[in-house]
Amino acid sequence: MKTLFDYVMNLPAVDAHEHLRPEAVRLGRKPDVLWLFHQYANSELLSAGMSADEVRTVMDTEGALDKRWQIFKPFYERIRHTGPAIAVRYALQDLYGCRTLDDHSYHAVSERILAENTPGMVDRFLHRRGHITAILNNNNQFEQPTSRCHAVIAIGLFTTFQDARQIADFGKAQGIAIVDLESYVAAIDRQLKQFRERGVVGLKFVCFKDNATTRKAAQAALKKLLTNRPLSPGEQQGLDHYLFQETLKLVPKYNFTVVVHCGYFSGANADCSTAHIRLMVPMLQQHPEVRFDLLHLSYPWIEEAIAIGKAFTNTSLNLTWCALLNPAATERAMLELINTVPINKVLAMGGDYWELPDVAYGHLRLARELLARSLVNGVADRRITVADARAIARRWLRENAREIYPLWSSSHEKGGHP
Repeated sequence: MKTLFDYVMNLPAVDAHEHLRPEAVRLGRKPDVLWLFHQYANSELLSAGMSADEVRTVMDTEGALDKRWQIFKPFYERIRHTGPAIAVRYALQDLYGCRTLDDHSYHAVSERILAENTPGMVDRFLHRRGHITAILNNNNQFEQPTSRCHAVIAIGLFTTFQDARQIADFGKAQGIAIVDLESYVAAIDRQLKQFRERGVVGLKFVCFKDNATTRKAAQAALKKLLTNRPLSPGEQQGLDHYLFQETLKLVPKYNFTVVVHCGYFSGANADCSTAHIRLMVPMLQQHPEVRFDLLHLSYPWIEEAIAIGKAFTNTSLNLTWCALLNPAATERAMLELINTVPINKVLAMGGDYWELPDVAYGHLRLARELLARSLVNGVADRRITVADARAIARRWLRENAREIYPLWSSSHEKGGHP
């Protein structure tokens, strides 16, 4: 019989959030081992003291690898134990056969990475090697890297326009001339209908403080915009927020799940307090019929995220990216979640990568390990039984996705997507 740890590591699972672009984007590059650090690990490099110019040099695959390695090497020793670097290390080990990245291996592993830069990477790395049966993918497109990827699209793509031409183009695409708020909302309604018909399963936005805007003020702002008069920042924000709220009112009609980035931002010196999960409370109260999937445990405000997930009936907690942000805190939080939040309200992992399905694999392996250790420790402490732990793993890794994203579930159950 498999151990509990092995059971979790090999369980077929749903990758609950990615940003995977069409495969042609990755295939158009000449990746090497340093480029695998370019998305999240480069923030660690900046934090460790590498200059922005040095980061650009290191990530430029047109430059000489030896020169770039010499810049990178001392900083790698500073970041190699952080979550983003662990994800790269796991990818190098499992997918490219490189157990230790050093002076002796960086050339050879770069050659293997380039040789593997061939069609089918998402299928090879995630579906087959990673045991991923479905991916909830926020690349803002209908076309997806594989049939097992299901589209999530940003709300701001159709609620945030800054000139009359953009609004006119949006209306034309929906067959509606936008002349006022009523016609704009009608165009949004038609856009959501199209999304539903094209297989979109979720809509996404970044958590923000919603400043109430009157219909009169929003109408005045839209009128200015339609006549090519610039809006003040306050007018633009007010119109955006009004249209966003009108979109949320339409969401239940189409049964989308609304995905929300909460907490930490990637990059250096970002103020993540502007996306604090507590800013979601008024919205959760105003839209009890909308299903919100809250990302990242709002790290570093994990305890508040757990409290909100516990308190609100229209929320779930999605641990995408948490394993990279703080592996130890994520492992502790998983045990807390078991004893705090109903087990049907948690999604355990998501890679959150754009052009790096290989590093996404490494991230998901790390997330699985954290869950496996949490469950093993829960059994050892007699908080749960082995049977309980297996049931939680099945729910958090796979089964909850069918309930939290029912549009994906309906196509899945019909056999349209494996």
